[in-house]
Parts: sequence; C-alpha cells; structure tokens
Amino acid sequence: MLDNKHIENWDFRQERLLENMSRILLTSKIFIGVIIWAVLLNTYAVFFMNFQPVFSVAYLTLYSLSGVFNSAFFYIVHTRMKESKWAMREIVKWEKIVLIYLVFSIVWGVGVSLIDQIGYQHILMLSICLFLCAALFYTSAKQMIIINLLATILFCTGLALISPYKSNYYAILYLFFLILFVSFILSRIVYNVFVNLYFTKQKWCEELENNALLAEQLQFANRKLAKQAHYDELTNVLNRHGFQAYINNLFEHNEKQGISFTTAIIDIDYFKNFNDYYGHLNGDEVLKLVAKTVDLIANKYGYITVRWGGEEFIVAGADISVERVENLCKEIENAVSKLSIFHSESSVSQIITVSIGASTGFCISSKEIENVINNADHALYVVKDRGRNSYLILQ
Repeated sequence: MLDNKHIENWDFRQERLLENMSRILLTSKIFIGVIIWAVLLNTYAVFFMNFQPVFSVAYLTLYSLSGVFNSAFFYIVHTRMKESKWAMREIVKWEKIVLIYLVFSIVWGVGVSLIDQIGYQHILMLSICLFLCAALFYTSAKQMIIINLLATILFCTGLALISPYKSNYYAILYLFFLILFVSFILSRIVYNVFVNLYFTKQKWCEELENNALLAEQLQFANRKLAKQAHYDELTNVLNRHGFQAYINNLFEHNEKQGISFTTAIIDIDYFKNFNDYYGHLNGDEVLKLVAKTVDLIANKYGYITVRWGGEEFIVAGADISVERVENLCKEIENAVSKLSIFHSESSVSQIITVSIGASTGFCISSKEIENVINNADHALYVVKDRGRNSYLILQ
C-alpha cells in the first residue's frame, strides 16, 4: 500500500506532471492524425462513394473540435516544457490543465460513441479514449474516479435518451462498465509502476550521492594520508619522503641533460639549550615559526622547504645562480632574526638565530644529490665551528 504522504511531495508531483505533459504531446499527435484521417475518409465517402456515414456533420464537428483542442494543447504544452523552472503554484495550475485535457478526451469519446449508437451500436472511440488515458497518463485514484464517474453519468444518460435499440441497451451498458473497470485497473497498475520507479530512482540517486560523498571522503583521506606521508606533521613542510619524491620527479623530467642543484641546510643555533630551558612545547612553536618563515622565502625563489630532522631544515631547488643562493641565505638569516624570539641560553645572541651551509653542483642522477647535500652539511659544520649565526656556500 502506497503512502500518500510520501507520494504527494512537490518533487514527485513535478516529475509526474512533466511525464503527463509529455504524454499530452504524444496523444495530441495521435488524435490529430486520427482526426485528419477521419475527416478525409468521411469527405471521400460523402463525395465519391455510395456509403453515407450517419450524422456525418456531427462527426465532422466533433472531430474538428477535438483537432482544434489537441492542436491548442500541443502548442501550449510544447511551449511550456521548454522552460525549466517550476514554482509550486505553477505545478498546481498545470495539474488542473492536465486533468482538463483528460476530462475533455473522455467527454469527447462519450460524445462520439453516443452518436455511434445510432448507426453502429458500438463504443469503440470511448474505449480507445479510456484505455489511452489509463495507459499513458499517471493519475491518482481520486482523479480517475472523478473522470470515470463523469463518463458514466454522461454516457448512461445519453444512451438512455438516444438509443432506439432497447434490446441492446443493457448489453452496451455491460460492455461499457466492463471497459470502465478494466481501464481503471489498468490506470492503477500504470500509476503504481510509475510511483515505484520514481522512488527506486530516488533511492538510486541517494545511493549515488552517498557513494559520491564516500568517494570524496576517501579521496580526502587519501590526500591526507599522502600529505602525512610526505609532509612533517608539526611544521607542515616536506619531510624526507617528500624530498625524495621531489627529487625523483625532478630527474624524471631532466634525466638526459642533468640539472644544476642547490641545497641549503638551516640549523637553529643552540636549539637543544632552548628546549631544555624553555620546554618542548615552546620549542615546537619555534620550529613552526622558523619553518613558516623559511618556507615563505623559499617559495619566492621557487624552492622547496624540508624538515631534515630535529632543528634542521633544507631549502633545495634546481637551476639557481650562486648570487641568488647568497641572497636566499641572507634573507633567511635576517627573517629569522626579525622574529625576535628570546633565547637566553644561546652563546651567540639573545634571540633565535640560524646557521646555514649551502652547496651547488651539477647532477646527472638523483644519487649525485647526496654529494651536494654532503657538501652543504660540511659547509654548515664549518659555520658552526666558526661561531654560528652565519652562512657559507660551497661549490
């Protein structure tokens, strides 16, 4: 049993309305084609055959009226369906228009079938209209009951008034009610299929959205894991894995001609003393501030920043002149000093300072990068041996 509270939401009604409007376009084409054929056939019969259709003027009037009505509906619906935005008020209005179309189609079928009783004693056109409305349109049970009740009143009243064949009266009524019952059952089957398909589609859409959300969350988790694998958690700069990935990528694009590579190792002066005296939490804050400061300058030069271990950072990149390396070292040294982080346990200054050892070299393979790093490490050792808070570049 379908829950009306669930099927009467606006999304459902809009979907049903659009489907019904598309079927109006289809049935209008069918009716217009049938009407043109009927008019031509009746005209041909009147002028070129001995057969004379009963009440041909009435037939032509009804068919012409239906042709005008369906043409007008086709134009109106076709024009409206080009627009994509639907307000609630418009949905309600167009539901009524669809109902008017169905009522007209059934009433028209009743009229034609009543005229048919005079000459042919059948209800073919009413049967076609009932089955078309039941099979093609998605109507609620209430709407179908109203339509069928109207058809019953009009047809039974008209049949009682105009049918001269009293012996066939009950047989025609029996056939009418049988067709009415079958068409109603058919309309319920069609409608329930539409409702089930609608909610199945809604469920699929929800599942797709959930899957998309899960995929997005998974991608975010993967990016986070990748970042954790390549970035230092405390300072948010590259770690050694990230540095190795950078080197591998660098040589993938330059493996034939080699590259000129530069490395600068930055060491915070007397950082162990700072940690011991001020505590590790304050030490972590210093590491984060220095890393951020160094990274900003490195980015300006197109370099990467790597936390090499403990209080050591590496700034590295390709194809840079010795003059620019010297400017880089000076900027880093000055920028760290400008942080003005008090360090009473330093032997070279009352604030945090850094020592820098840098080296440049031409490398054919990624393994030769180690030589450049070793040279930079040696330069850093020399700076420390000379008293720190300075830099040295080796070529």
